[in-house]
Amino acid sequence: MSEPAQRQQSGHGQGGVEQNALAEVGHGSGDVGEPRGAQAGQVVQPAGVGEGVGTGLVLAAAVGASRAYLGVHLVSDVVGGWSLGLFWLALVVGVVQVVQQRG
Repeated sequence: MSEPAQRQQSGHGQGGVEQNALAEVGHGSGDVGEPRGAQAGQVVQPAGVGEGVGTGLVLAAAVGASRAYLGVHLVSDVVGGWSLGLFWLALVVGVVQVVQQRG
């Protein structure tokens, strides 16, 4: 919740007299960082995240296939790179889930 704080304001136009004024600190709703409609423990994905994942997978597959097709890398190198990427993704997702459960 936001709490009122005292702030000194100069009284411009009032002979320079100092006045105490209450100013609300924070945002008016008091729900800073909480998306509307979200329940406790529920993860809310931003709009468009699903499309981004699909686009990323298609792009990674196309780049890897083109590298093998053009002879820049062996097929085993490309498959190894995809495997390493999937392992890294699983590791990061696992760490994020553990952190969210503790938090």
